[in-house]
Amino acid sequence: MDKLWEQNYCQLEENYWWCVARREIILSLILKFKLSKEAHILDIGCSGRCLIQELIKKGFKNVYGVDISEQSIAQCKKKGLKNIENMDASDMRFNNNTFDLIISSDNLEHLKNDQKVLRDWNRVLKPNGILIVFVPAYKFLWSVHDISNYHFRRYSKWELYNKLLCANYSIARCSYWNSILFAPIGMLIMLGKLIARKPVHSNKIFSIPVWLNNLLIKVMRFENKLVEINNIPFGISMFFVARKNIMA
Repeated sequence: MDKLWEQNYCQLEENYWWCVARREIILSLILKFKLSKEAHILDIGCSGRCLIQELIKKGFKNVYGVDISEQSIAQCKKKGLKNIENMDASDMRFNNNTFDLIISSDNLEHLKNDQKVLRDWNRVLKPNGILIVFVPAYKFLWSVHDISNYHFRRYSKWELYNKLLCANYSIARCSYWNSILFAPIGMLIMLGKLIARKPVHSNKIFSIPVWLNNLLIKVMRFENKLVEINNIPFGISMFFVARKNIMA
């Protein structure tokens, strides 16, 4: 991962509209399970600490985080967080049946052998434990953004569905996310492909005006309310809620 990209992301993630909205829908999904406050929760790709802090505020006592970025781990520890480790998500150093819940928000696309990774995450989940995984959707939306973020792939719904089944999960829920902005973002991506002769890597994450950021947060909060009620049939991203099968 590019060091400058990491630095920019850590600076923006607390208030950036995409990150704020994604944290809020993840928290909403988690709270529906009514987990014990003693539940063991793992945030894979915990970055600068934001989701972990929100979970601790909700009263969860055993929250863990891993990230491949030493800079992100240092940021977490600087904030006084415990149970944070520098670890490759594709090579987990946890015992079998450790966690009640694993959260992976936009990490799986960064990992080369995603099928192997899903099996390993299944290994460290307790029987009937929950996996919440967010990924970028639609291969036709592949763009310089994916290249800059070191993605190996974007996913189709059935591709990830089948990979989860093969890794010993049962699917509890699947929905797309960020559908309200699907048309404008999609058009910008397609326009960029027409204009650019070849993809250009960039390690920058561009901030936007505060008023626009606040507006987008409100838009996404409205969509999150819709997602709480029902699945959405299209979007820039998608998520699965899956459970580890009791019988391997």
